[in-house]
Parts: sequence; C-alpha cells; structure tokens
Amino acid sequence: MAHSEDEFKEVVSVEPPIHDKHDDIFSDPTSATEEKTTTGQNLFTTQKLFQTGSKPASFLDRASITSKLPHPSILSSRLSNTKSIASSNRASFLPILEALGSDADNSYRDSQLKRAQHENVKRKQSVLSEMREKQSIVVDNIKVQRVDFKHPKEPYLLAVVLVVSGLASGYENAAFSEVKKMMTSQFELGELWTKALSESFNICAAMGSLLAGFSTDTVGRKICVIFSSLQFIIGGYIMGTASGPVAVLIGRFFYGFGTGIASAVVPAYIAECSPSGIRGFLVTFFQLSITTGVFLAHVVSVSVFDYGETEWRWLISLPAFFGIAQLVFLTAFPDSPRYKVMMNDSLAADLILKDLRQIPDTSRELSEIERSVSVNRPVHGCKVIKEIAVTPHVRKAVLTGCLLVVLQQFCGINAVIFWISHTLRNAGFNLGNVNFGLLSAACNMLATVPAFWMVERNGRKPTLVMSYVCMCLALLMISTSFSLSEYDSVATSPSFETVDVKKLGFCTNYTTCYNCVRDISCGFCSINVDGEAVEGSCVPAESKDFASVGRCMDNSTFKSKYEIIFKFSLCPSQYSILSVMAIFVFLLAYGPGAGPMTLLLCSEMTPQWARGFSVGLTSTLNWVLHGVVLYIFDRMGEDQPGMVFLGFACVCFVAATLTAIFVHETRGISLEDTELLFMPRKLRKLIVMRRQVEVEKLVEAKTKKRRMI
Repeated sequence: MAHSEDEFKEVVSVEPPIHDKHDDIFSDPTSATEEKTTTGQNLFTTQKLFQTGSKPASFLDRASITSKLPHPSILSSRLSNTKSIASSNRASFLPILEALGSDADNSYRDSQLKRAQHENVKRKQSVLSEMREKQSIVVDNIKVQRVDFKHPKEPYLLAVVLVVSGLASGYENAAFSEVKKMMTSQFELGELWTKALSESFNICAAMGSLLAGFSTDTVGRKICVIFSSLQFIIGGYIMGTASGPVAVLIGRFFYGFGTGIASAVVPAYIAECSPSGIRGFLVTFFQLSITTGVFLAHVVSVSVFDYGETEWRWLISLPAFFGIAQLVFLTAFPDSPRYKVMMNDSLAADLILKDLRQIPDTSRELSEIERSVSVNRPVHGCKVIKEIAVTPHVRKAVLTGCLLVVLQQFCGINAVIFWISHTLRNAGFNLGNVNFGLLSAACNMLATVPAFWMVERNGRKPTLVMSYVCMCLALLMISTSFSLSEYDSVATSPSFETVDVKKLGFCTNYTTCYNCVRDISCGFCSINVDGEAVEGSCVPAESKDFASVGRCMDNSTFKSKYEIIFKFSLCPSQYSILSVMAIFVFLLAYGPGAGPMTLLLCSEMTPQWARGFSVGLTSTLNWVLHGVVLYIFDRMGEDQPGMVFLGFACVCFVAATLTAIFVHETRGISLEDTELLFMPRKLRKLIVMRRQVEVEKLVEAKTKKRRMI
C-alpha cells in the first residue's frame, strides 16, 4: 500500500524534540556527523536502486531494498535527533515508504518513532532536573530552593495586579482619617456618628476576612479577589455621592468588606502561584502596597485641603478606580494552580504552571501538589476547623500564625501611626498633623523596601527577630522621653494670674505643665520670652485655643502687652527631639520585619487544605486586635503614655523571644513541605521518604499514560 507525501509529513512531524537553550547538553557533534554520513550513504544507495530499476517502485522486491537500509528503530532514532537531515531528504524517503508500505510495518515504525521521541524528552528532562537539584540544598530532610530572581515575568506581573487591593485598602483607611473633620463639619456629625464611621471599617474587615477564609477553597482565589474589587467600586461610588452620614456608613461597610477579603486572599494567592525561591519577595509586594496607599492618601489630602470641604468626595472615592483597574487586568491571569488541583482539574493546573514557570515540563511540581492533595483530601466549611483541631502539626502551625498576629498588633505600630501627632504633643513637640503624617507615611513606605532584599537573603525568622529587638529599643526611647519631659516640665503657680484663685478651680492643684495638660479641663498659660515659657500657670480651658479665665482668655488685655501662649495638650521640653528620633527608628524597624514577615509566614505555614481558612482566621484576628489596640491606647494614652509605651516595649521583647523559639524558617521551602517543619524530626524523615516514593509513582503513571496516548 503506497503512502502519499502528506502522510509522510505527518509521520516525521510527530512531536519533534523541543529545542531551547539546554539542547546543547544533548548534542554530540561526533555521533551526529557519523549518523549523517551513514544515513546519507544508505539513502543515496536506495535512491539509485529505484532510479536504475526497470519496474515501478511499488513492484520492487522488498528484501532487496530493506537489506540496504538500517533497521527502522535505528532510522527513527536518527530522525528524532537530526531533524535537519529528515527535512532535507524528504523526497528521498518517499520510495522507501512505498516499499515498506504494509500496515504492520507502518505501525511498528510509528511506535518506534514515539518511543525514541519519548526517550529523548525524558533524557532532557532528567538533565534539567539535575540542574534544578544543583540549585537546592537539603536541610533537616527538607529540600530548600536557593534564591534565584531569574524567573519569568508572569509571577511578577500577577503579583503587581493582585497587590492593587492592598493599595486601595491602605489608601482608604488613611484617607478617611484625613477627611473625617471635613465630613463632620458638612454633615454636622456628633460623637456617636464619628465613632460609628471609624469602627465600622474594622468590623466589616474582620467579617470579610472570616467569610473569605471559608469561601476561598470553594469558589477559588481569583473569584474572591474579583469580588473584593467589586466592593471597592461600589463603596467608592456610594462614598463619592453620599448625601448624609447613612450613605457614608454604607460606603464604609463595602470598603471594609473588600479590604478584609483582600487581606485574607491575596497573600495566599501570590504564595501559591510563586516559585519557592522568590515567594517571599513577591508576597512582600502586598505589604508595600498597603504602605504606599497610606502615603498616597496623605499626598492627595494635602492638595484637597487647599480647595474646600466638598473635595473630600474625590479623595475618599479614589479606591473605586483601583478596583476597576484590578478587575480589568486580573481577567488576563489564571487562578491558583493548587486550587485547580483541589478541584480535581490537574490538566488546567498543569497548563497554569507551564504558563507561570515558562518551562515545557512541570510534572514533578504538579505531582507534588497532587500527592499533597491526595493524602489530605480537601475539606470545606466548618469541617476544616475539626480537621485542624485533630491534626497536631497543622494545629500547631495555625496557633503559631495567630501568635504572630497578636504580637504584631500589640507591638504598638497602630498606636504610633494613628496617634503619632498626639504622642508628639504629649512629649512636647509641636508640628502640624498633616505634614507629619505625610512624613511618617513616607518613612514607613521606604522602610518596607529593604524587606525585598532581606526576606530571601537573611530569611524570615532572623529578620523578624531583629525587627522586634530594634522596635523594643525604640519604644524604650519613647517611654524615656515622656519621663524626661515630666521631669523637665515647667513649674506652674496661680500667683501669676490676675484673677481670684478661686476662679481657677481645681486646676491650681497641678504644679507642673506636664500634670496640667493631662487634665482635659485645664491648660497651660505662660509668657514667651526669647523662646522660653516663663510665669506659667494652670488655668481652666474654654477650648483648645483659649482659657476661660485669666491672661489667656480670648479678649484678654495682656495679649497687647506680652506674647501670651496657651497650650492645651503639650508642654515645651528640651527632650522632644528624642521622641522624634525614637518614632522614626520604630518605623524603620517595623517596615522590613514585623509588617511583611508576619503576613508572609501566615500564608506559608499551613498545608493546602487548611491554608485558606488559616489565612482568613489570622486576618480576622488582625482586624479585631487592630480596633482593640486603638481603643486601649485611646483610653490610657493620655493618662499614662510613658507606661503604655513601656508595655509595648515589653511585648516586643517577648515577641523576639517567642519568635526565636517557636517560629520556623520557610525560605526556599515549597508550600507542600512547610507543614513538615511542625512535625517531630523522626516522623518528618519517614514522611519525606514516603513522599518521594509517591511522587515517583505519580510521575511514572503520567509517563505511561503519555506513552499510551
């Protein structure tokens, strides 16, 4: 049976070997030259035989032709390794195929071609695997991938798109604190409405994080992020068009809900799509986006304050545009490959991994993910809580993540950032709120940048421990500055006032400026002489700018003779600069350590089936404690600021100690192996050996399936 030229083209083009920069490993110039010579001679002999024969090619003796040719298996092997020879001699093979035209020989030839092709690809993959193995080391029976930033651009682009949620979250939270005064004056809000608008964000963020923890393993990471973007869009529209406090409150609900979902899903989403060597680098982008959003809010608010009270609508609705941008660009990226494996869609997971890694074969990584999912079948809803409770090493990992969040919140970061101007006033440093807020936001953003280098070079654990140590020292400096300011405080005396002492009331009981301004009913009145406060007295306060009696009244005649100064909540002190230095040291220490490392470790420590709920739980705890810490500092900060910051310093010391003891280093370890860190060492060794056998079986099964196809 004769074969046409089109059939021949189909045969010789069956799965050609993949050619890339590693092909030089498999090429042998000497053997290639010998094969070229031998094959060329055989082809020339066969062609000459056909040209000189008196019979048509289809009637020639098969034995006389095949005796001049190499064995079909040898010929197919040579064709696979030397594509150029096959392409240049296509016409010469036509009479050969016509002579060998039986169905049996054709089937045998195709099988040999496929087998040779498979062996060639397998050999190439083996060498590539050996090259990857040289980039990894084994520490305590766990493979650790070395840092290598020469990865395809796809994981980086995906991380940039996902962290837009963090940009919107940080921006909205900081922008609202800037426009709250504008909003209060326009809508005439009382104290109850102001507190409701402030606290609603944290409550809804906690609810969103908890919901994301239960739903992310059901609907997928990508769907959750899309839902978060929609929350920002809806919230921005409602806030921008709000006609009263009720609409503002509803807009805050949507903003908080979207922020909670993003904080629970995005870190895990990035971690599951990133190679082990740069996973920490990419997850740190989320923390940087939050600090960048805070900085951007302060920058925009400076310009908005110059226009008028109605311009706050543009400032507060800007996160809606962030949500639109993320919604558009996210459609070009896939879901997490590990989520696809959990949904029994290994084919889609394989395609996603190949797209993210930009390599032809991802069977080993996919096999490790499939093995992890097959050993621990996915559980959803409330069942995952029961599974975590009865699994010792997973329970330990989840509790470690919760401990890290508690330590992060009680280290004092929120108290320093959101009450920084008030803290400096109590320490005796007078500076505008907006300008100093912008400066502190810029410092916090720039302090996060070194985390990109430290997370993969120094590791998570050493960076976190060093961060807490430096934060502890900075908080001790802040506490010391309050003590020194109290010791150096200007003395007060009612004798400097021209009114009856009885009119001064109980304010006369305070003998220093520091004690006077701690009482919200009193203020410090003095005369400024060459930059120094003299003849100070503690008088009843009518407002933050004037006293109700005495020299510092609004219509006092003393103002025409002397430079009268009234201080409601600050006292002049020569130790003010110490507070400023300590606060910036604290921000510089928090930026690369306690901020991004806590977020990263919480998204790495648990196995695939528990990661969604675990990250959602830690995020929920983070938002709940966020409000608790602010409430505590609001109640105690004015009365005992020095003692409060001393307590934060003690927490940082305890945090450094507990981190050094209980937290494990996850740098370079695959997400499928991080749970091994929380197992006993003997059990870990046995499980690693069993995993290796299971992965080899999965790879072998896929190889057989590929051969059959």
